[in-house]
Amino acid sequence: YPESLSGVISPTTVILSPLTLALMEDSGWYAANYTKSTVSPWGHNAGCDFVREPCLVQENGETVVPDYGKGYFCTKNSQRGCSPSHFYKMGCTQLDYDLFFETDRPPTQFQYFPVGAPRIAR
Repeated sequence: YPESLSGVISPTTVILSPLTLALMEDSGWYAANYTKSTVSPWGHNAGCDFVREPCLVQENGETVVPDYGKGYFCTKNSQRGCSPSHFYKMGCTQLDYDLFFETDRPPTQFQYFPVGAPRIAR
């Protein structure tokens, strides 16, 4: 979700969260006005598993979104749905980083997709 310090850009919504304000305040350069912050709907009230468990899991050799991540993650390119705030239509975009970067893959325990598959960002 387009949070002020994330790498996501949105023409319709930008969230200035309490977490971002706290980070800026902790730098010692700013005094935050928390009344201007907004809690991001992305993952809000999704539970501890949303933060502590994998975004995608393998079931019967297929990559799937676990129950705690439904509505936040996708497994197919151009998959459609609603934004977490339910104000906008959203689409899943996948990008094969092998087309742009020649780097090593992350260690196996951090890979969601089988070795030999394109490196896909979601």
